[in-house]
Amino acid sequence: RQTRIMADTAADLLSQTTISDPDGTLQQPSASSIPASIARAFTIDGVRTDVTTRLHRDRIIVLVSQTEGRIGNYLLCNAQKDPVDQRVQFTVTTLLGTGGGILDLYARRLTELLVPHHQEAEQVQVLLAISLNPERQEERGMFAAVIDTLVKQVVETLQAARA
Repeated sequence: RQTRIMADTAADLLSQTTISDPDGTLQQPSASSIPASIARAFTIDGVRTDVTTRLHRDRIIVLVSQTEGRIGNYLLCNAQKDPVDQRVQFTVTTLLGTGGGILDLYARRLTELLVPHHQEAEQVQVLLAISLNPERQEERGMFAAVIDTLVKQVVETLQAARA
């Protein structure tokens, strides 16, 4: 026999949930422990583009697809501040798919533009799941429009999480 719990809101779900601290104390999780997330569809230069942004404590997850919701490549971009001179160093790692080239530039540029929104952080990680129209992904206008859309949505998600 299975028991099913239905919750109307995340707050209802949280009120029905307990977690255990390392010392064994049971407590309810806070609403702030639920990742903030926004999913939308846009038309960018005539191409339908689905975008989902999700914030976690340790990283920002961005999914962007111009191929009917399919995701072709997973890239992790890490921005790390040098403790001595405060310069930011970036590394892009391909986790799934073919790495290098224009998709690395998408991950790097997105992360560069998000670093100023995380002034207090020593490190910013962006996981980018991306599948763009292959005939158009290298166009300068498409690149700029996709990056602009992603940055705006991540910033909106950050503002929603802080509210």
